[in-house]
Amino acid sequence: MSMINDALKRAQESQATGPAGGPPPLPPVMPPPKGGANPAWIIIIALIVISGAVVAFLLTQRLVKKATAPAPPPRITNTPPVVPVVTNLPPPPKTNPPAPVEVEPWPKIQGILYDSVHPTAILNKKTVGIGDRLGNFKVTAISHDSVTLLHTNGISREIFFGK
Repeated sequence: MSMINDALKRAQESQATGPAGGPPPLPPVMPPPKGGANPAWIIIIALIVISGAVVAFLLTQRLVKKATAPAPPPRITNTPPVVPVVTNLPPPPKTNPPAPVEVEPWPKIQGILYDSVHPTAILNKKTVGIGDRLGNFKVTAISHDSVTLLHTNGISREIFFGK
C-alpha cells in the first residue's frame, strides 16, 4: 500500500510544479470592453450616411437647375394669318358598297375516317383527302371532328361533324 501512497504523492507534487518542458498555461479569457461599439462599424455607417447625403445633394442640384432654366423666347413672325379658301365643289359621286360575295352552300360532312398519315372525309357523298377539290372548295385540313375548306374566293371555314 505504501507504493500507491508514494505514487499519489509524486503525482500531486508534479501537478503543483506544472508540467516540465510543456507550453506555458493560457491566460484567462478577457471579456470585451464595456460601453464602446466596434470602431469598424462606426466607420461603415458613417460612410453610408455621407454617400446618401452626397447623392441627395446632387439630385436636388439637378432638379434646381431644371426648375430655374430660362424658357426659350417665343418666336414672333410677321406673316399674315392663313385664311382657308372655300370653293363650291360638287359633291363626290355616290358609290354603292360592293355586294356581299355569295358563296354556294358549304358541303355537308357525312363522316370522317381519321388517320394521322392519310385522313379522309366524306363530303356530299364523295370521299376526299387533304388537298382534294370538291367543286369550288379545297380541303385544307381534316381533324377528328372537323374539316377545313377553302373556297376559291378566299373564304375559309371549318365545318364540324354532327353540327
